Amino acid sequence: MNKKLVSSILISLAVLGGCRKMTERDKTFSIMTGLDDALKQYRFDCTQFPSNEVGLKGLVDNPAGCPKWKGAYIEWGIDITKDAWGRPFIYNQVNEGEAAIISYGADGKPGGTGQDSDITFEVKKRPKGQM
Repeated sequence: MNKKLVSSILISLAVLGGCRKMTERDKTFSIMTGLDDALKQYRFDCTQFPSNEVGLKGLVDNPAGCPKWKGAYIEWGIDITKDAWGRPFIYNQVNEGEAAIISYGADGKPGGTGQDSDITFEVKKRPKGQM
């Protein structure tokens, strides 16, 4: 991945942190936004999102053997494959043009309310003509 993505995540964390105290939910959502960009670039290069078997690992190396893979799409300087509570994101390729990134919140269990509620980020392919 290029340094722009890491920089944009760090900048968004700093800006949000300067305005108010960021919660773990805010941090998790910010990380998911960065993963959204990386997954869309992966899809642009490889024609589909990583499979469920490959998951977010496909952003760092090329286990699926995509011939047009141009990653790494994220760098391991900061581990953005985990939510702010330190648990791995659940990745789900819904179909060729959609995927989802899920965090089960503070308690790490499906469902819940408040800080324990799930955070689901839907990743959708860009409209035709956009990268």
